[in-house]
Amino acid sequence: MRYFPCLNFSSILCILLIFPIFGTVAQSAYPELDKAVLAHQRVYHGRVYVLLEQNGHIVYQDSLGGYNMETTVPVASVSKWLSTALIMTFVDEGKIALDDPVGKYLPEFNTGLKSRITIRDCLRHTTGYFATPAFRRIYWRTNTLTACVEQISQLVPLEAEPGKAFYYSPFGLQIAGRVIEVVSGKSFVQNFEERIARPCGMQHTSFTRPANPELAGGAYSCPLDLLHFLEMIANKGVYQGHRILSEQALQEMQRNQIVNIPIRYSPVDGVINDQWAYGLGEWVEAEDGNHHPLSVSSPGLFGTYPFYDVSRQLIGIIFVNQLDFKKVMQADWDIRQTINQVFSLRTGLFDQPNQADVFCFSVNKTP
Repeated sequence: MRYFPCLNFSSILCILLIFPIFGTVAQSAYPELDKAVLAHQRVYHGRVYVLLEQNGHIVYQDSLGGYNMETTVPVASVSKWLSTALIMTFVDEGKIALDDPVGKYLPEFNTGLKSRITIRDCLRHTTGYFATPAFRRIYWRTNTLTACVEQISQLVPLEAEPGKAFYYSPFGLQIAGRVIEVVSGKSFVQNFEERIARPCGMQHTSFTRPANPELAGGAYSCPLDLLHFLEMIANKGVYQGHRILSEQALQEMQRNQIVNIPIRYSPVDGVINDQWAYGLGEWVEAEDGNHHPLSVSSPGLFGTYPFYDVSRQLIGIIFVNQLDFKKVMQADWDIRQTINQVFSLRTGLFDQPNQADVFCFSVNKTP
């Protein structure tokens, strides 16, 4: 037997302990989820970041193509969730009300059917405006949010009576954003920084063209910032001890706001799921028989997909930047299905809940 005088018992014990630890770290706790992410790497062009947090603990992370927690890209319609959260802070303070007509603050909307558009309509896509190329033309030829909204009022016809049809559209948020500028005397971007970004620790999140931000699709962000935002949502409006939104505001945002309202245009029909409803600034992916939300989200055109699974107390981000909406969102949706299978509690997202099958569990360490 060979003898190694330089190794004492403690050293040998440390070596024996280290190897099993390394082996455990290298092995993922969720191989099915790893496989689902890898299966779509071609669609994502090899660049994607997936992050899940449950009960305040990160339970899954996967990264391809060098993406990390601070990678910052345009997040498209994720912006709707962020912008609506800001607008709801003004509702919380009683400075505006969801059922106020926008004409109360913007006189150009005080004529004809436009006078019936409410702030609620702006946040749930029931203004009656349709998402036509007209928005892009107006947005790019105006330099301020004021001018943009004035031209919307002057040039864009209503396709339906306000409150009577759902047309997924950028017009409403642009209008509501201008309302809070009038009420506060500050720009939308300044309000966002003061009321959402700074208190939520969202250091990498901003809107392009600050004088005329595109509130429904112009934000840039990163996984870390979106995680902070979702933590605030999951913690009933509180982030690190600071209240951002009231519980009542979150309940309004997450409640199905288009019950019995016909859906005339929805970008997710035939792509992800044609049964989704809409709250305020976010999709209601699933709800129970009493319209209590079970899962909400706000996926964007380029594939970034933040969500909050209320039933599992699970928040997650699929972080992508690829312009092929149908393929990318179908890939995201496949990963979402795998997440639901791995985290076994049924939510109604894919199966009708069965009391015998429902159970809860918590993971308390990062794999």
